[in-house]
Formats: sequence, structure tokens, C-alpha cells
Amino acid sequence: MKNSLVLQDVTVTIDNHFKLHNISLTLETGSVMCLTGQTGAGKTALIKTIMNCIKRDSGQILYDGLTFYENEIEVKKKVGCIFDVMPFALTPKPKDIVKTISKFYDSYNFDLYNRYMHKFSLDPNIALSKYNDASLKKFYC
Repeated sequence: MKNSLVLQDVTVTIDNHFKLHNISLTLETGSVMCLTGQTGAGKTALIKTIMNCIKRDSGQILYDGLTFYENEIEVKKKVGCIFDVMPFALTPKPKDIVKTISKFYDSYNFDLYNRYMHKFSLDPNIALSKYNDASLKKFYC
């Protein structure tokens, strides 16, 4: 099976007081991985290192066989990210957000976006702040 993500002996030091040392892992295409651990264990540091938000000291990161740092733009066009905190204000409407986000991807799938908006009965013309808990519960069933 093909591997989507490969980390080989990745080491990163943050502010000279925290270090992830020789991290290696392989994520096969089509699989899902969950990072668990105590607060401060380095989960976020590892993800930020993978995404090149934190500079690694050594090691190699490959995505679909491409060296991540040498092909960063191409790789990031293939990577999706789910935020634990909303990275933007709740005032925009989905139709405006999708216009901005789609510019980052050569092959953004507007048909899929429209299908999900329809499937979950979400109006793209309503600000995110106007969605209520009842309308969002559809995502959790």
C-alpha cells in the first residue's frame, strides 16, 4: 500500500526547552491517525512541524513520496486541515469563505461543497454566527 505521510527521524527543538527527538511514523493512504497524549507532550508541535510552521532541526518529511519542504506548495495543495479553534471571524458567510479558500487549491471541488451545503440544509448566504446549535448538530450524527 502507498504511504501518504512518512516522518523519518524528525527532531525539532522549541525555544531551547522542549524537544521532539527522532520521531518516525508512517501513515498509509486511506488511513486515519489520532495523536493522543498529555498536555505538553508535543502533539501540536509535531503537527506544526509537519506543516512547516515550526522549523525542524533534522529528519525528513515526505507526503505522497514528495519531500515536504522542497515541494511545500504542491504538498499543501493536497493537505486538509481541521482547526480546533475557528481561524476566522464568525461574521462571513460560507459563500464568501469558499471563495477565499478555493483559491488555495487548483482543483477545489465546488460540486462537493454545494452537495454538502444542500445535504446539511445550510444556507451559504447566512453568516456563520447565525447558525445555531440545532443546525450544527446535523454534523455530529
